[in-house]
Parts: sequence; C-alpha cells; structure tokens
Amino acid sequence: MIVGTLSTGNPDEDVYFEVNWSEVKTFNSLNWTANANYTNHRVHGNTAAPEWTDNDNDQMSFEVYFSAFLGINPRKEVLKMRNLLETRKLCQLIIGTVPMGYWYVKSCPTDLQHIDNRGNILHTKMKVTLLAEPYPDL
Repeated sequence: MIVGTLSTGNPDEDVYFEVNWSEVKTFNSLNWTANANYTNHRVHGNTAAPEWTDNDNDQMSFEVYFSAFLGINPRKEVLKMRNLLETRKLCQLIIGTVPMGYWYVKSCPTDLQHIDNRGNILHTKMKVTLLAEPYPDL
C-alpha cells in the first residue's frame, strides 16, 4: 500500500512511501511550517506598530527510516533523495490520495546508524526538509 509519493513525473526518480508484504518505507513526524514576516512601522510619538511585509515559502519536514531489515536498500534510497536535492527537481508531494503541493528538497541530512563490516548501510535515519514552490505553473 502506497502511503505517499514525492513525484517528479519520472517513476525512476520518484520516492515512494509504502508498506507491503516485503518492505516498509514510511515517514514520521510530518511538520508543515508557514511563516509571515513583519517589520516595525515607526509612528512618531506612539509605539511602533507591526506591519506585514511578506510570507516565507512554506516548509515541510519529516523523518524517514530506511532499514535493510525491512526490505529496503538504504544506500539506494539515500542516493535517490540526494539526487532530488542536487538536481533541484520540482516534486509533487502526495500523501494518500491528497496532493500537498509542489516542493523542492531543501536538505536531507542522514544519520548512517548501522554499517556492516563490508560497508553495507543497514539502517539510516534521514531528516528531509522540503521548500514549497508557490508558483509551479510559471
């Protein structure tokens, strides 16, 4: 069962979050952040009043665990996410069947938690941060 997708439109580059009989690849701690920017508008003889200037791009972050013990090749999954970051691909995030907008991978620091004596990555934890593209059709 596919839980979500970070889709570029190319199935070879897409990141699927799924659970099935042979593998578990899901995300944890999904966090969506929106920020507005304000400046102080100075008024002579009065207290400064906050004045809205603009909004920052939304950000979404989550953790992903990749484990060879759950049927995943952690190295392959880490490289796939890093490729999205390095090539600056615009991705559509879909959770369940709900489109959540278009995003760039902003960062994906990875904790390589277990490596065997042959250099195989057995278990990783990746913290992914996405940056919203507010005008995907331009």
